Amino acid sequence: MKKALIIFLFLAAFELVKADLTSESSTGLKFRKNTFSEALQLAKKEKKLIFLYLNTSWCGPCIKLKMTTFRSKAVADQYNPSFINISLNAEKGDGPDLALKYQIRGYPSFLFINPDGKVIYRTDGFFNAKSFTELGEKVYKMNQRAVKMR
Repeated sequence: MKKALIIFLFLAAFELVKADLTSESSTGLKFRKNTFSEALQLAKKEKKLIFLYLNTSWCGPCIKLKMTTFRSKAVADQYNPSFINISLNAEKGDGPDLALKYQIRGYPSFLFINPDGKVIYRTDGFFNAKSFTELGEKVYKMNQRAVKMR
């Protein structure tokens, strides 16, 4: 009986976390529901970089990012107006092709891609909110300088 209760509580907690991770939050980083090709078109139209977050469902740091870093107001304030934010599971939909194309070696992976599909900055691993905000600011400024030089 004790084992059954523990298993039930574990499953209930897992379902709550799973529901929380997939729900739309009013604050935090907003990922668009576009395909990658649609994101490229939006990037051209809005003259922005694509921030591509490649993840998997089994990746521990990916789950931690969703539960902490991506919920940060500072992260949202930096990324939402500055980039076309796309999150893709590297094992579904566009994910496997993009993981192959961009030679992804681990998860989570973050690519900042120009409207022509060229990666201008890439990194991977877990970031806390402060360092992730700093990363977004660095890449945004780097891209602004590059655009001015053209």
